Amino acid sequence: MNIYLISQPVNKVAWDNYDSAVVCAPDEYTARRIDPLGKKELIEWRERKDYWCAPVNLKCKLIGQADPSMQQGVVCASYNS
Repeated sequence: MNIYLISQPVNKVAWDNYDSAVVCAPDEYTARRIDPLGKKELIEWRERKDYWCAPVNLKCKLIGQADPSMQQGVVCASYNS
């Protein structure tokens, strides 16, 4: 498992959206599909377009390797309320 910083440059509304999250995933493809709300995988991103963006538009940066005991999902998310 790897640790990725994912951030979205599309929905730059000042309030009520996520701007980034740190996620644990085996690869970048999977990391881009993790919903910052905590779902393990975002299947249909359009239902989340008010606070997130399509996986193809995300910025994704590998920031390290996870401890072997960590499971896939959100480690921490940044929400602007």
